[in-house]
Amino acid sequence: MATTTGLVEGSSTGAIRERLRRARVTWTGQFEGLTVFALEMGGEGCPVPGVLLDDGLARGATVSEVSEREAPGAVAVRNPLAEPLVVLDGDLLTGGSHDRVADATVVVGPGATLEVPVSCVERERREAPQAGLALAPWAAPPYIRRRKTCCAARSGHAGEARPDPVLLWEDVIAYHLCLSGRAKGGPLAAAFRARAFEVERYSGAVAIPADVPADGIAAAVGGRVVALEAFGSRELLRAYAPRGVRGYALDALLAACLRQLGAGGRSAERAARQDLVKLLDDLACAPEGAFRLRPSRGGGVDLRLASERATGSGLVFEGHLVAFAAFPLGGE
Repeated sequence: MATTTGLVEGSSTGAIRERLRRARVTWTGQFEGLTVFALEMGGEGCPVPGVLLDDGLARGATVSEVSEREAPGAVAVRNPLAEPLVVLDGDLLTGGSHDRVADATVVVGPGATLEVPVSCVERERREAPQAGLALAPWAAPPYIRRRKTCCAARSGHAGEARPDPVLLWEDVIAYHLCLSGRAKGGPLAAAFRARAFEVERYSGAVAIPADVPADGIAAAVGGRVVALEAFGSRELLRAYAPRGVRGYALDALLAACLRQLGAGGRSAERAARQDLVKLLDDLACAPEGAFRLRPSRGGGVDLRLASERATGSGLVFEGHLVAFAAFPLGGE
């Protein structure tokens, strides 16, 4: 069945559904209130469509600010390489006048410059902006990503809608109140830096071993799943996982501060595994009407999920899944 944009829903959502149905846990790691599952998602893998942003930046790619008047809510990504560059939804960009989080997974073609949608995660504009933007060693935490993804998925403009910036700023202030003691907030990256030692302890304890087969990852805090992410290849998961796990760790630290961790140890792992099984089933069986599709800025299909159980976003490129992330709703 074709959508109003001429996209074929079945082929795009099918690339994700197949992997969700066949997913199996291949490894479990736990540290205090954080449980991480390595997932083998099944289905047909795809060649890596390019390099991730961190690799691209090391090889000459750049991310720069765009005039808010010309392109509000965007940054310009220049790719001088001979291969595509992949920006992942949730990539945290630091520097410039504000810290920002990528709002969609986008492929920037070889030799191209593309405006990539972002959300600001810093309330105050810097008086002396730092030159250029850099990719932080942490992905945005699940709570922040769920907030912005839910807004875009439930709007009629998937991939282009923006969450209410005031809500995001209030969320960032909450992280600072609990984790850095800064009552007026600050950059999201500063909350990570304030708890850098603990974040590294968590991420080191639940790092997926190199010999574990995995092209997906899920995280639970206090026995409840907070994020599930699937990738088109093991290489993409391996490149992303260290940053993603640091983002999960920040939410575990926030939950500990708010005394929301609940039971720990094996009971938390069992609860998390049960929650994961239910989420996978709910996502795989979500009605077709829960998905919104539109052409992605860099090619392929930008996909958004808005169901009663979860919100999510992803990119299907040349018929293959590049990345898909889902965040359960409720249970806070």
